[in-house]
Amino acid sequence: MGAISDFTRDNATKTKTPGSAHLNLTMGALVGFGGIMGYIKAKSVPSLVAGVGVGALFAGSGYLIKEGQNTNGHGLASITSLALIGGMAPRAMKGGMAAGVVALGVGSLVYNAKKTMDWMGSE
Repeated sequence: MGAISDFTRDNATKTKTPGSAHLNLTMGALVGFGGIMGYIKAKSVPSLVAGVGVGALFAGSGYLIKEGQNTNGHGLASITSLALIGGMAPRAMKGGMAAGVVALGVGSLVYNAKKTMDWMGSE
């Protein structure tokens, strides 16, 4: 009896996603969806490749955080946020939804850079 209840309790603890991973998992879904929509609306293969690629990096950072590699996960998300900002900033200058994506990227960068600094040296 103890072995089954211990397994369930330990398993539930290990599979729970920490709050700090949620931002990056959400960013991954949003950016990936944006890339797919760019392809559907404008047949833009670069939008598809960039959106899905950057989205996968955000999702990967969320996975690293979930697995307890907080410094690496937040560091990857910080670099990915910089790439998102760099790729979308020229389009944001022209206006449209790209400005909102840049704002999300800046928010993600600030949060993940702070979390990287918080976790650095403690793992």
